[in-house]
Parts: sequence; C-alpha cells; structure tokens
Amino acid sequence: MRAAAIDLLSRLDELEDPEEREHLRVQLLELLAEFPGENGNAAVAARPAAEQRVYARIECPDTVGADAPFEVTIGLTPELDPALLSTPIDLPPGRPSVTVSVSADGIDLEPGQAASHDLRVGGDGPPPTVTLRLKAEPPAADAHAARLHALYLHDGHTVGFGSRSLIVTRTAGAQTLAERTPRR
Repeated sequence: MRAAAIDLLSRLDELEDPEEREHLRVQLLELLAEFPGENGNAAVAARPAAEQRVYARIECPDTVGADAPFEVTIGLTPELDPALLSTPIDLPPGRPSVTVSVSADGIDLEPGQAASHDLRVGGDGPPPTVTLRLKAEPPAADAHAARLHALYLHDGHTVGFGSRSLIVTRTAGAQTLAERTPRR
C-alpha cells in the first residue's frame, strides 16, 4: 500500500488543476505518515527504535538552460528538505544498501551516466550521495517548469520518493527571465 501511495505521489504533475494537485499531495503525504504505525493500526507494525529514518536529497540549480549540462546531487540526508516533495525513508539498522533511480520528463542523462545507483547507508561518514550530469531538452516556450524524481528502493521494495522542481529555459542566457518567473 505504501508503494502504491508513493507511486501516486510521483504522478501528481500529471494533474492539470493546481488546487486538485495540492489537495491530493496533502492527502497522500498524510496517508504515508500513517504507515510507520504511529496511528495504532494493528495491521501496520510500529517502526522499531533501532530503525534509521532518512530523507531524499536532490540538489540542483533552480533554473537550467537547455543548451548547458548541469549537475544534480542525489542521495540521502538525515533532515527533511522543505524544497522537496518527498516521503520519509525508514531503513533497517546497520548499513543497508539503497538503490536510487532518477528520472525526469524532458531531461536526459549525459552520455556515460547511469539512472540507478546503489548507496550504502550508515557509518560515521556523511550521508551517501551521487552526482549526475544532466541536460534538458529545449522547451517549446521561453521557459517551463520541470521536475526531477528519485525513487528509493531497499531489497527490491519501494521505501521512499523525492521530487524537486526546476525551471528549464531555452538557453543558459535566458535564465534571468525564468528566475523572475514565480514558481508554484
């Protein structure tokens, strides 16, 4: 059920009505918040104290030009990023491996880059990340909104989702126009 809710959350951009999209986003996030078992539902086991809770990390420029490759850092972080549309990611104790798969409509990986990466969680070092080089396709208009998605899997099961919005302009020089365009 959690995986189905995460899948629905990842498809919110397909809704055209912004009010309907926001209403559904809030409902799905509330539903996902119930899954760890805090609601007392006997069908859903409570999260063990030793389990690790982490969050999606997606760092990229707010605006990118279609003619210039850009970098995005994908990974995990102990803190929730309010700029992301995301779910908490609960992992077992120890050093579990998480596979993160990155996708975006109209944004492609540069040659030699892979869409999926394994991240090892835990230990004393910083949370795991991977940096990818991407390039956006030219938009039909001067600028348009796009969204990067990261799907997190552990042992073949979806455990979390993160999504970040950005503006794609026709050229890197047109970024100043998009930076003045309000984003919702």
